[in-house]
Amino acid sequence: MKRLTQFAESDGPFRVMPVIAPSGAGKTRLISEWMKHYSAKANQFSKWEAGILTSDLNVAARDPEPWSNWDIKKDTLIVIDYTYAFDEVVKAIAERAVNRSHRHGFKVRLIVIDHVMPKVLHEDFFWRGLAGGPRSSDRFQADFLERELRLEPEDDNSDMLRKIIAAAAKASGVEASDRAVSNALSHLDRMAMAQERRDVVRHPLFAALMGRSLRDPKVDFSTWTRRDLVLQYFSGQDRLPWVSADGKASETASEKALLGLHAGVPPSGGPV
Repeated sequence: MKRLTQFAESDGPFRVMPVIAPSGAGKTRLISEWMKHYSAKANQFSKWEAGILTSDLNVAARDPEPWSNWDIKKDTLIVIDYTYAFDEVVKAIAERAVNRSHRHGFKVRLIVIDHVMPKVLHEDFFWRGLAGGPRSSDRFQADFLERELRLEPEDDNSDMLRKIIAAAAKASGVEASDRAVSNALSHLDRMAMAQERRDVVRHPLFAALMGRSLRDPKVDFSTWTRRDLVLQYFSGQDRLPWVSADGKASETASEKALLGLHAGVPPSGGPV
């Protein structure tokens, strides 16, 4: 919390801070609670504008044009919860804040939440673009980019994983017994022991996949690896499609399939 407040109150017209953490680490909850101090809705004495952009908003929220014409009238805090499809918005916010800073004199603070360092913040042309010319981007990263805040998940998230396993099983049409859920969690722990980092398996996504596997009592997952879990999901005929908010299922599915191929997991040939 202290680092976030220091970031918001720091000098300069524009700063951006990445908040990086795996799913289940509580990054969105932490930022949402912290930013209440800056939100006029939660704090009537706040002199800031504060808001959050999320991937489940409609397509218009990901349109950079309104930000390119944004009239900055107050100190402003913007949070983008997962940067997928928001790259152009990030650029528009940054360019508007920097290029008009000599006119309005207000602070603009941008927090981007993601699992990894957002690609847009690695792009050299983005930082050079803020300077309006082909000068070194290093200086401008130093001026505008705050060191990322990395959050780690709780050491023991067993209760959360247990609930996810049970909920995923129920969503698949099965009321899993406590014993079945415990067995599934125990196997998740065994798979985690084989990894250099346990959190890559003790993760909400894999807990959900374990829960789905409980729908078929004939399935023996006692020897499964993490890869087997993913393959089992892709082999199902009722899996959920990877659909973006604007309905572009094929593009999103392709990107997810490529991520799977990169990890050594072939996508299924079924329809999305």
